[in-house]
Amino acid sequence: MIRHVPMRMSFLNDGLPAKEQKDCPIQQGKRRMLKGQTALIVEAQYLIALDIQATLEDLSSPRVLIAQDPAFIEELAVPFSEIGLAIVEIERNLPSNLQLIGDLVRQGIPVIGVTADQDLRKSINWLSGVPLLFKPTPSESMIDAIRTVIVA
Repeated sequence: MIRHVPMRMSFLNDGLPAKEQKDCPIQQGKRRMLKGQTALIVEAQYLIALDIQATLEDLSSPRVLIAQDPAFIEELAVPFSEIGLAIVEIERNLPSNLQLIGDLVRQGIPVIGVTADQDLRKSINWLSGVPLLFKPTPSESMIDAIRTVIVA
């Protein structure tokens, strides 16, 4: 099933007065990081996808697409050329996700992998160019990984 989740309020700045949120240089830099770029999340666990979506919204991604499986991406009818960043769940038992990552990398799309498998990097050598984050992933770790792939 494909789920396109509408934009929702981010909670990264909770507790800060509105003026401080707006004027904070760190937050301003974060807001510009993905400005205007569509982001794709491929994650089977919907709550994890929502958490990643909240982080992407804080970075000004105007459109965040969520697919539970690579098979649903075709139904989204979004060409790879419109994707500015992909965050894809990686597990050994999800070969279609691994194939998707290879396809995205060949298209020049920045990719970040997320996994619960601590040994995955050792078993899949070609992933060496893809940042790999381990679940649960703190927002700041995700932002650092995004900064790495967007700037690279």
